Amino acid sequence: MSRRGSPRNGGRTSAVGVAALPRLASELLGLDDEDVHGVVVDDPVRSVSVLVDATAAARAQGAKPGMRVLDAQQYVPQLVVDRIDPERLAAELHVVAEVLLSCSPVVEPVMPGFVALDLGGMVRPLAAIAGDVKRAC
Repeated sequence: MSRRGSPRNGGRTSAVGVAALPRLASELLGLDDEDVHGVVVDDPVRSVSVLVDATAAARAQGAKPGMRVLDAQQYVPQLVVDRIDPERLAAELHVVAEVLLSCSPVVEPVMPGFVALDLGGMVRPLAAIAGDVKRAC
């Protein structure tokens, strides 16, 4: 969360939060958490492609989102790398952003799996909003 005042908003303090959706890509692809998979958005997939998601089994063995495929395969040689269409991922982020827009005046999807929102203008408690997002996805 970030707080700052600016001349544009009259020096008022604003609060910006980021909702992380760490399993979004894997869930869209229907990956089983027991399988050892990583997900990238690059086409074609290369050794320098960066993982945007990894199943629980892959994470348990050392593959983490943000790693290059080559680095992840050093920890998890049997890692299967799946590709998700960036437009599909962006479309799902927009669905989440639309839900959050009913609760906050400013919402911005951020690839690959985050949504930034203005916490200062929230009209509902975060727990209720989290429930709405979960139902929408």
